[in-house]
Amino acid sequence: MDKNYCLRIRVLVLVFGIMLVGKIDAQTDNRLNGTWVDGDTELRLQNGNFEALLDNIPSMRGTYTVNNEELIFQLSQISGSSMNASIGMSILENKWYTRNEFVIAFRTLILEQGIPEGQVNDMVNEMANLLFNFLPPSRYSVDASSLILIYIDSRGMSSTDIYMKR
Repeated sequence: MDKNYCLRIRVLVLVFGIMLVGKIDAQTDNRLNGTWVDGDTELRLQNGNFEALLDNIPSMRGTYTVNNEELIFQLSQISGSSMNASIGMSILENKWYTRNEFVIAFRTLILEQGIPEGQVNDMVNEMANLLFNFLPPSRYSVDASSLILIYIDSRGMSSTDIYMKR
C-alpha cells in the first residue's frame, strides 16, 4: 500500500477525531435560552445560537458555547442594516453578511472612493477583524430573571453588562 495513502488516512482520522471532540465539548446552558435586554441592546439566545439587536435593528448573529461559566460567542454574520444605522448613511445592502461577503462589499466600496489599492487590503482586513473578532469570551451568571456578563479584554480591563429576561 502507498505510504502517502496511509498518511492521508491517518491525517483524515485525526482531523475527524478533533472535529468530533470539539463537538462533544461544545455545550450550551438551557438557562440562557430566551430574550435578554440591557437598555437598547437585545440578546436572543437559543440552544447555542444567538442574535443581537441594537435599537431594535438586527445587528449580528452566530453561535455560542459555554464552558465552566464562560460564554464564548462565535460571530458568523453582521447586518448591513445595522452598519448603515450606526454610521448614519447607507453604504451596504440591507442584508446579512458573512465575513467574506463583508470583505468583498467593503473592499469594493473603499476602491470606489479612490483610495490606493495598496492601502485597501489593510483597511478592509482591519475593519473585518474589528467587526468579527470583537466579542471576547465572558464570565457569566444567570438566574430566572437576569444574565450578568463580565468581559475581560486583552489588557485585563473588565466591563459588566446586566441583561433582564423579557
